[in-house]
Amino acid sequence: EALEESGLSSVRLVSDAVFDLDIHTIPARKQDPEHLHLDVRFLIEADDQEAWQVSEESHALAWVSAAQIREEVAELSMLRMLGKTPDSPT
Repeated sequence: EALEESGLSSVRLVSDAVFDLDIHTIPARKQDPEHLHLDVRFLIEADDQEAWQVSEESHALAWVSAAQIREEVAELSMLRMLGKTPDSPT
């Protein structure tokens, strides 16, 4: 999925253990009713020198620091994952 959405070929799975689970509501659209969506997330690494490619499924991509995430991101699931990363203080 990372390759498909970003074009990054250097992606490496850090562990085959599930890193995070997130359940969130997807609003109703066209003929799809509102429903719950489950994200099963794994911890990966990639070469930050490799260029990414925006796809139909990725609207904006960027390499950002943990500090930038803490300052600019309000999504609780993203902040929860950041707290689980090996180099991030809780």
